[in-house]
Order: sequence, then C-alpha cells, then structure tokens
Amino acid sequence: MQRNLVKREEESPIIFLCDNGSLSPLAIRALRLTAAALGQNAARVVLPVGLLHSDRVSGGDPGTVLLTELGKCLERGERDFIVLPFFLGPSLGITQWLSDQLEELRLKWPDMRVRVAPCLHQAEDTRLARALSERINEVIERECLEQPLIALVDHGTPVPEVHAVRENVGQQLRDLMASEVIQVKTCSMERRPKPEYDFNEPLLENLLQDQEACPSHQVVVAQLFLSPGRHAGPDGDVANICRHAEQVRPGLQTFLTDPLGDHPLVLEILEERLRQCLAAG
Repeated sequence: MQRNLVKREEESPIIFLCDNGSLSPLAIRALRLTAAALGQNAARVVLPVGLLHSDRVSGGDPGTVLLTELGKCLERGERDFIVLPFFLGPSLGITQWLSDQLEELRLKWPDMRVRVAPCLHQAEDTRLARALSERINEVIERECLEQPLIALVDHGTPVPEVHAVRENVGQQLRDLMASEVIQVKTCSMERRPKPEYDFNEPLLENLLQDQEACPSHQVVVAQLFLSPGRHAGPDGDVANICRHAEQVRPGLQTFLTDPLGDHPLVLEILEERLRQCLAAG
C-alpha cells in the first residue's frame, strides 16, 4: 500500500475541479458531468468539489467540499494537488477564502503543494463570448427570432474585478454578434444595496421592464452562469425574473440560454489550464 502511495505521488497530482458549491442537486450533477468530460479528454482523474455547501445537499446524492477531500488525501499520504477553479472570474472565494484556508493547512502539512489555476476568463481570450454567441444562436434559430435584444446577465458581485469580466465578455459579444442582434446589454441578477455597488446596474428585472433601455419585445437572456441550479436553473431566479417581467410588460417575450459549463469551449479552457499546471511541474 505504501509503495502505491509513493508511486501515485511521483506519477501525478490529485486534480480537483472546484466550483463555489451549491445546495442544488442540479449543480452537483452538472459539476460531476463536467469533471468526467474533462477527465476523459485529458486522460486524468478529475474530482468534482465545491468550496462550500455541496456536502449538505438533502434529498439526493450530496457532493463533496474541497477542504474535506484535501484533508482525506493528506491523511493518506498525498501531498501534490491541482485545483482548477470552475469560476468565470476572480471571486473572493478563490482569491481570498481559499488562499487563507490553504495557508492554515500548510501549518500542519508544510510539504503540501497546491497549484491553483487561473479562473476561466482572460481579457484577450474570446472563447467565453464565442460560447455565449453559440448558445444565443441556438435560441434565435429555435425560436425563429429576428434581431432580438441580448441581455447578458450574471449574478452580480461586490468585486469590481469580477464585474469587469462580464463587461469584457459583453463587449466581445457585441463585436461577434453586431449584425445578428439589435443590441447587447449587460445587467446583473441582483446587487448589494450600498452605492459602492452601483456598478452592478442595471438589474435584469429593471432592464426588461424599461421600454427605452430595452426597445425590443424579443429578448434573449444570455446567462453568464456555468451551472444550472438556484439561479440559472429551469425554475431558478433568472427564469422567475423573466416570467415576472413578461407579466408586467405586455408583449415582452424572453428566451433563456443554457448555462455555459458544458460547452466544448469551456472544457477546452479547463484542459488548457490543466496542461499549464502539469507542465509547471
């Protein structure tokens, strides 16, 4: 058994695909499918974990959380790990919380090595926008829409650097789809109330109901979310906001794209991040 552990350490690090964590079985299943697809493409074992919450799913098969799995691996002799963040941008969960937790673990396991890859978005990389454009075109073709307005919506964030991700992807999307849609607007699902978070405006609910800001009655709501669940699921917050807006504004039609997490271009980015970590040695 000890020989196997030594051989395992020499051959390959333990690889985690890590999202923020969720209490939604839909999100747990989606992350497992993405990890399985990534593992198959990369010929590696990739373990799906959440930062928090995922082990507390009730009424189904719960997920696992990163610190618990790291602890188990460390106890049985593993020391080399790669964490692939399944995050669009530099969330505080990755840049601050996880960093702090790893520093605490190193006090007990000073020989532990954890390589944390960059998040999915990079300013010069258009693959997220290209994936969104394909999702949008699927909706346009299925619903026979002509020059709809695109509302690119993310969760909303207290972190300006995460907000900048949406704005950059939004501009790339405008460039890609200039001839196919009337406009691309960016918006947030929700925001914190203090003025310092005004950069999240407009909110999706307000944009959809504002005929001046949203002149088209046909709106494709492009979900800048990776997984279905409480927010981007079929009965999630975004869908409910859209249904309410249709009730308030007569004639409004909204059409939601699927989340991005299982798109081939997203998998391609993850594979690239993994190769870079492995090449770093």
